[in-house]
Amino acid sequence: MSGIRPSVWFALAVYLLGMAGPVAAQSTLTEKQIRFLENAGHNHMVGRWNDLDTNQLVALRKKVDAYAADIPKYHQVGGLILSARFADTNRTRVVRYEELQDSGAWTGFYLAGLAYWFAVDRRGETLERIRTTLDGVDRLIQASARPGYLPAFVGRADDPAYRDFYAVHGGADPKRPGFGKLAFAGDGANRDLVWLGGASRDNTAGLVMGLAMVHKFVRENRIRSRVSNVVETLIGRLEADRWRINDGHGHETFVTPLLGAAILRLGASVNTNRHFREYEARAAEVVDLPPPVAPRYADLRPSVFSAASLLTLNALENSKKRGLGYQDKVTRLWRDSGNQLNPWLAVAFVNAFDHAPSETLALATLQGVLSSFPQPPRWAGPGDLSGTNGLDLVSANGMVWSKHALPLASQGVQAFQWTRASSSLAPVPAELVAHPGLDLFTTYWMARDAGIIPDEADPITPTRSALRRPQDARRTNATLVLPPSTPIGGKTNIVIPRK
Repeated sequence: MSGIRPSVWFALAVYLLGMAGPVAAQSTLTEKQIRFLENAGHNHMVGRWNDLDTNQLVALRKKVDAYAADIPKYHQVGGLILSARFADTNRTRVVRYEELQDSGAWTGFYLAGLAYWFAVDRRGETLERIRTTLDGVDRLIQASARPGYLPAFVGRADDPAYRDFYAVHGGADPKRPGFGKLAFAGDGANRDLVWLGGASRDNTAGLVMGLAMVHKFVRENRIRSRVSNVVETLIGRLEADRWRINDGHGHETFVTPLLGAAILRLGASVNTNRHFREYEARAAEVVDLPPPVAPRYADLRPSVFSAASLLTLNALENSKKRGLGYQDKVTRLWRDSGNQLNPWLAVAFVNAFDHAPSETLALATLQGVLSSFPQPPRWAGPGDLSGTNGLDLVSANGMVWSKHALPLASQGVQAFQWTRASSSLAPVPAELVAHPGLDLFTTYWMARDAGIIPDEADPITPTRSALRRPQDARRTNATLVLPPSTPIGGKTNIVIPRK
């Protein structure tokens, strides 16, 4: 530890002192469940995981419903998802929109959560939410002078909460007073709008995943037609731009093979004749590539969006050979990251199969970590390290990290929590910024659909998507090719030694 720079030690000291009062864990877990997760985070699972009981399932569902109620009220503007800075803790007035650079991605994650919610509960309310969100997506892809380019966000130029953000987004532009370097006024019918440019693969990956899940689970003709129109518009722009994400203002990046395959897999699902041949060529390239990784001491954002693209591919694929290749990649991603206790990577893994793989660690991560999620609002700020009883520290990538996964309540709060490594000690300032809670909402409904989290009203009857999805040989036999893993349901005593 002597090689750690003084500035890094200072940052750690600031974090450990805390910038706000302790964050209440609000967990309903038993001491035994908490101890199991702690041991798992140390790569030393001992004993068994006890499934959530009915009271715990009810408490978890109430939290999910509370976030679901808050999203359209506080975190959706023009159909698009955002975080919000409030004037006070009562959330009576929004003073500035936040996290708009990722709004396209989180809007897609919200669509995915709604689609899984509908798949489980079949509520008409959910379809109306999907329609409202698609209104925002339609506006988003038509906002610039180049239809099909996906801005990060679009909103009214005269909205003061938005103006405060776009005026400095990318740094203030001295040539265009009132605009940041990545903010642009709309043209023609969109002249009262401002859209946020840049070249973000993450926004594309997140939105494509959301559209894919709506296409998969919602059979209402108008909604499916709207999804198809969005997909064709997106692909048309990418084809015109030679498969580069280009905002028309000097910002561009390439589409990775994995993301390109996910986009074209969705394209082939909505228009087989036009897109399937190109999808096959892209898919052949992806299957031969190494799987994504989930580094322990680094930002997990790339892993989260790689998992989103793999979710798209696994959800829509109908080729046994390709499907097994995608399932192998997401399995390796999860197994590589398992002792980080990351619910998003766990749910991407279990949802790759119609029959969820027997995996105690994935079960414990989804049930246990999601149950530890606090009630809304989800305020930005540092975690509470007061109960960690001293940390084993390591130095990596120029920063200090906890050697092992921290409990959720001890982690600094992010807009989407699962992009942050659970061992991160990077300071997060306490602010009156509330995040939408998609990290709980979307992950919960995906876990419900997979049967990993039971229905609180009937915890015995499975809610497996396998009861509803058409079966095929690829998915029925998929678990036979997986490496051996621990049976689900916490019935077997296991010991995984420390590395």
